[in-house]
Amino acid sequence: MSFNLRSKVTLALPRWSTLCAALLPVAVVVASGAGCFVDTAPAGLRETPPGPGARVVFDPTRRPIPEVPLPNDIATFPDPTSRTGRRVNVSLYGKPSIEQNARVGLTEMEGFGTYMPIWAAFQKPEGADARVAALDLDALRRRMPRGDYEFPDDPVYVINLKTGVPIFLDMGSGNFPSTMPQPFLYGASDPHSRASNILLETREEGAGLMQADYRLELDIDFDGVIDHPNTYGQGIKPGYDDLLTWYERETDTLIMRPLIPMEEKTEYAVVLTDRLIGSDGRPVRSPFPFVHHPQQRDPVGRLRDILTDKSRANYYGDLAGTGLDHVAFTWTFTTQPTQEDLLLLRDGLFGKGPFAKLATDFPPKLDVPRAAGRSTPGWESDPGCKKRLETPNILNLQDPEVYNFLLDVIVKAGGEGEAARGFLKKALSSMSHVVVGTYDTPYFQGDPATPDEDARFHLDFRNGTGDIRRDKGHFWLWIPKATEKVKQPFKTVVFGHGYGGSSADVFAFAGFFGQQGMATISIDYPQHRVNLPSEQLKLIGEILGGACLTPLAESVLKGRAYDRDGDGLYDSGWWYWTPHLFRTRDNVRQSIVDLFNISRIIGTFDGKTRGDDYSGDGVADLAGDFDGNGTPDLAGEVVSTMGVSMGGITTMISGALDHRVDAVAPVVGGGGLTDIAPRSFGVSQSVMQKTVSPLVFSVPVIAGSPPSVGYSDTPVTPPSPFDDALYTERDVTACKPGQRSVRMHGANGYRYAYVEVACLNPEEDGPDMTVLVTNLVTRETKCTGTLADGRFRVGIAASKGDRLDVQFYNTPHAINSYKACELKPGAVAGRRVQSFEQGMEVYRRNADPEKQCPEGTTCAQFLDDLYPVGTPLVAVQTGLGLHRNSPDLRRFIALGQAVLDPADPINYAAFYRRRPLYSPDGTLVPRKGLLNIPHIGDTFVNTSTGLAFGRAAGLIPFLPPGAEKRYPEYAEFATPTVLHESWGKKTANQVLVDNFVPEGINFLARTPAGPKCSPEGRKSGCPYLWSERTCRETLFDPDFLSEGIMPWDQQHPTIPLRLARLAEGPAPGEDSSVALERSYQPRIQGEPFSKRGWSGEGKLQAHLTYFTLPEGSHGGEGISIYCEKWANFYYEAALIGRFLSTGGRDLHYLTNPSGHTCLGDLSCDFIRFWNDPQ
Repeated sequence: MSFNLRSKVTLALPRWSTLCAALLPVAVVVASGAGCFVDTAPAGLRETPPGPGARVVFDPTRRPIPEVPLPNDIATFPDPTSRTGRRVNVSLYGKPSIEQNARVGLTEMEGFGTYMPIWAAFQKPEGADARVAALDLDALRRRMPRGDYEFPDDPVYVINLKTGVPIFLDMGSGNFPSTMPQPFLYGASDPHSRASNILLETREEGAGLMQADYRLELDIDFDGVIDHPNTYGQGIKPGYDDLLTWYERETDTLIMRPLIPMEEKTEYAVVLTDRLIGSDGRPVRSPFPFVHHPQQRDPVGRLRDILTDKSRANYYGDLAGTGLDHVAFTWTFTTQPTQEDLLLLRDGLFGKGPFAKLATDFPPKLDVPRAAGRSTPGWESDPGCKKRLETPNILNLQDPEVYNFLLDVIVKAGGEGEAARGFLKKALSSMSHVVVGTYDTPYFQGDPATPDEDARFHLDFRNGTGDIRRDKGHFWLWIPKATEKVKQPFKTVVFGHGYGGSSADVFAFAGFFGQQGMATISIDYPQHRVNLPSEQLKLIGEILGGACLTPLAESVLKGRAYDRDGDGLYDSGWWYWTPHLFRTRDNVRQSIVDLFNISRIIGTFDGKTRGDDYSGDGVADLAGDFDGNGTPDLAGEVVSTMGVSMGGITTMISGALDHRVDAVAPVVGGGGLTDIAPRSFGVSQSVMQKTVSPLVFSVPVIAGSPPSVGYSDTPVTPPSPFDDALYTERDVTACKPGQRSVRMHGANGYRYAYVEVACLNPEEDGPDMTVLVTNLVTRETKCTGTLADGRFRVGIAASKGDRLDVQFYNTPHAINSYKACELKPGAVAGRRVQSFEQGMEVYRRNADPEKQCPEGTTCAQFLDDLYPVGTPLVAVQTGLGLHRNSPDLRRFIALGQAVLDPADPINYAAFYRRRPLYSPDGTLVPRKGLLNIPHIGDTFVNTSTGLAFGRAAGLIPFLPPGAEKRYPEYAEFATPTVLHESWGKKTANQVLVDNFVPEGINFLARTPAGPKCSPEGRKSGCPYLWSERTCRETLFDPDFLSEGIMPWDQQHPTIPLRLARLAEGPAPGEDSSVALERSYQPRIQGEPFSKRGWSGEGKLQAHLTYFTLPEGSHGGEGISIYCEKWANFYYEAALIGRFLSTGGRDLHYLTNPSGHTCLGDLSCDFIRFWNDPQ
């Protein structure tokens, strides 16, 4: 095939299966741009050597999946209005709507991702065995073994063309596990429901067969391909240990992951050297007459200069000094602005930069409405209100009635029940008063109430213009009691809540922080609010009304969520994490702006600035003086920040960029957002369900199924190879036992949802039939076969409302291929479903009186949409319809990272130490304290992503001693000799990988507990029960903070990791090895179990992978569980409190390594009130 060497590549987003190289719910397909054709190609810098070999695929015409190496500047176009001079070149034509809207967003991107995977596909050497990979994987693995991050003999490089320094690449070293603990979460009748992952194939459909041998009867997952396991080598756990994550066999694609993010707005070259060989033993080959595309001659010239420099042998070995002589193929790409956007918005809030108008348009001010009062006239004379009127705008917890009423509210709202009352009384014993209110904040996603799932930022970051609206933020503020040692104004912790939560969720942490003399403020993130059932909300209103606090009830229940599914209830967080990735990106960035704003407002509490009339006397009080004593309750000069889960993610970013923050403690946050989505049960519905849906499927109805009583979307754990329990045994159906329930599956926020379409008899939907589902709007057809019980499943790309047609054929395998879905001549048509055939007897509540089933008929129902029986069958929800465990889905996830990069904590980690941070006025910001705390075995925000953030921040060293000399640009990732020796001559990163901490799947039983873990060893004081299986499946504890107090005898290093270093980097001119040793003195002197501890000065930066339960957890064991002298939540909250209250200087297991366990039962002397509550 010949190529037009001067053609441009357009990233189109085709519709077929549908998102080939999808950047998100879109496929980035590469189509040749005819308008770029010229007759004469410029000369290249090095000709491609003659001879055979595996050839890089550069084929814009390939169908159904065009293929070029990505990311690639050939797929961009010049644009002088772009900050990089480039924009991604995307065709604007596409269906469904989710794809069309994504295309528009892609055209605005000014480059590619800084943390996205990098890949290239290869054509097998001529005459090679088609069953063998195009590349020699053994040779590649020998040059890049697991855990080896030495550069000189690497076969591939990704080189920064500004600095000449390569980036670290991961290819199967265990840092990025793809395996998942719950593979059955992705819809009914799923042929991959027991796969180890969602991206790569693990089953064999025809050992030794090639694609030319394709036969329909072999295709058990109906994807049009003879699948072979994407595995390599041997493994104790097949499909897990041997899963090949760095090479996709089906497409012969090499996949490279940046270990730490690349720089923004920077040009990089991907270099395939002649060390990279194909299965024929020869170097890989360029697809062009030269070793590069002629349009990239200039950047490749800079690459040549870098490789001509002999002094770079520390990085490039014997390639240094040879120029392009050993380059087999290279291409270049430019990264987009990633951190700059949020920095410009931060500066604007402080009156600087292109968005400076934000400072005056949104004055820094808290609005604190009256809390006291009743709804009845004359309430002011009510004796029960007299006490409330003394402090009408605050909740005075010194008032016993207010304290008890608030305690009742928290007990009923907290989910722990009455068992938590004693704990909460102690936790709140340190609090003086509570303030609830609002503040104005700029909003950049259009109308905050818009039902548009594709809403996103529309801003010009060069001149500060765009669609800027106003939204009401909502906050809770908890103020501690004063003591002789700690008085107003108190230091403040800014708290970030979790997905689906609200600002009210802070109460437990607020109590712990109050014990250590800090106030806590929390805000509702966009689309969030108090998320409780209507019965509980009503009860809370009654409780507060009885305390003469009726207005407070209104304030408490305010927030920023809206009813997204039409049932009349607010849906907190429904559209926060979605496959509408531009919206997801900007949901996160909007949250960061809100955190900047609340920090800015606290900065006005300087003892001079006036705020509201908090006391109700008609005179404006000092800003922040909520109790009216003449002193601001909060100190304005500095804040600390922490958050949990989604709040951990957001505070990782805000803590890095906010110049007013002195210390940060993100809990169960993570970096690498697209490493969360494919492995997390938390967003399996909100993100992945809409990625693989709409799904048309059938399930057999079994005897004993519930009658048709209404709507259900409650997920349960499936006991069978198929997830029937989600869709039949526990769900409702109008079908009779023996029939097949034909349904359409989607998502209801972070829950499952479906609609029953028809009830078919076994002769209509039986074994060995063929099913074609056609989108009559896009004219796309997908097909599948039925199983022995009639079960089938088809995902198809559609916009909500697209007409669908479901046609059965009574002929087995009635098509030529399950990919093309072309009917064979003579196929016998059977049952056809073109309309909604099955109604419901009891409908899910609809708040809109206009959305009711017409009188005299019955309707099918999906969320708040009703479809009268007999009306045309339509897609009930927009989705991508991607096939799981496919190259399409792998590309979607990989390229989606480029979209999400500006909202990904991984890209802000460098600001903690590697990169300088400047305040809005240009002042260099001192380094911050940082305590990063992922949890062991977290399957919501996967542990591996918490480790990735720690690694990118320099908290988890992955290079051995001496690397600080060999690779001076990466000195901070080296391990001090003394620690390397104590960990068995391993880096901390390798200790974690070798003990499967990034994987974190307990049922694989990688690290069984010791002999002290047994059911007979249960303690009466610990309500957590465990079994022999629990002991067998206990996860590894790398930090071992409980030091044997926990009853599970979990495996741990002889010398626990407990990673920490000084926040300040090397001094100017300091020897790198000396600087490394000095930096880690807090950990070296604070050696676990020792009598001495760290007693030096300076802020600390630390990483703690926290063990909570033997099977792992996301949020700990709950506040009501207390096992002997160790409670996980107590220890964690008290540890964070101490760290933040000292500005990141006291990490208690380092400063007191022999006595830090006092945090586990709160007996430490610096914890006030707990053991003697006032």
